[in-house]
Amino acid sequence: MPVFRVKGVGGRKRPLFKMQTGPAARAWPATLGLLALATAQVAVYESLARLPDLRNQVPEAVALFLVAGTLFLVGVYWVEKFSPGLTGLAIILGTAVLLRLLVLPVRPALSEDVYRYQWEGRVQRARLNPYTVFPAMPGLAWLQDPHHPLESVLKQPPARVLIYAWNPTVIASFAMCGHHDSLAIATLLAAHLFIIGHRPALSIVSLSLSFLSKYFSLLLLPVFLKRTRWPYLAIFGSLVLLGYLPFVGAGWNLFKGLSDYAVGWESNDSLFRLIRLAGNSKGQAELIAVTLTAGALVYALRTRMEPLRASLFLTATLLLLSPDAFPWYFSWSIPFLCFYPNAPWLLMSVTSVLGYSPVVAYAGGQAYRDSPFMLALEYVPVLAWLGVQAAREMSARKN
Repeated sequence: MPVFRVKGVGGRKRPLFKMQTGPAARAWPATLGLLALATAQVAVYESLARLPDLRNQVPEAVALFLVAGTLFLVGVYWVEKFSPGLTGLAIILGTAVLLRLLVLPVRPALSEDVYRYQWEGRVQRARLNPYTVFPAMPGLAWLQDPHHPLESVLKQPPARVLIYAWNPTVIASFAMCGHHDSLAIATLLAAHLFIIGHRPALSIVSLSLSFLSKYFSLLLLPVFLKRTRWPYLAIFGSLVLLGYLPFVGAGWNLFKGLSDYAVGWESNDSLFRLIRLAGNSKGQAELIAVTLTAGALVYALRTRMEPLRASLFLTATLLLLSPDAFPWYFSWSIPFLCFYPNAPWLLMSVTSVLGYSPVVAYAGGQAYRDSPFMLALEYVPVLAWLGVQAAREMSARKN
């Protein structure tokens, strides 16, 4: 079974994901083990769905997500070590559907963004511009929801789909909370599919649709243009302008939400917070973070990092350096772990659910504020592991 490796000095290769495949095991024991893990996952998510008031039981929900995350990591190890075959793949995909169906009826108490999406849809059906109106505006009460008042690498084992299908952050973000980041991810993956299939125009079209859903895809534009031709930038720009055309009447209000978000929010951040603690103002920290992110992009371009790996590397860099890293943002990088199962970032995809901990106080009417202790639990193990991994890579290159 192939294991992702990176080249060192002299073309030598060393494993990035420390898993030994060993001798092939019998198919049925491997499948039964996967079935046991699937059964345990179903039990966890059924318990989550049975919580009577999730908004007031966030600690219990986060604990269940961590249990699910542990089972998820064991599942990743299991499919890497053994080969469960088509029966195992059916178990993985069937369980993925079942887990989402279990939590789909749960009221999205961990994040209420889905209600804003619904409100903006009603606004557009009413032929209003969502960039010029807001929920509390007089005369728009009829738009409110009465039930919720608004405030190469492709040659991988198929079973690796478990990394996305069973990931607790993915299930919480989309099946439970309804975040539309899934649209940005789907169109971004389509862009990758088209670039691999040597259809550059369709790849750039898909990337522009991803950007129109979530701005983070813009960071990957140079990576795609390097694999196509820079004139394709005109396709990207034209489609983005076309997407904003129906709302052009809002003028500069088109970007007011983004600017207010940039100024007013700093939540669940890691390296950005450390830069601030070093004595920098928020503006200085943002400049440092942008410079480091740009450096990561230049590194990806100069080393001709292939797009799937570059997407994992750059989205992870962005999340670590961003002043805002809400738990559902980590879903951006999770699909690429199916191709490059980097162990520290697999852990990050699980510990990111700890980012929901401020909801506990917020539900009680207090300010939405991060706990330094919870941030340490979420990030310190991952950053330490990444540091050790980087040190080993540097040592290997010197030797």
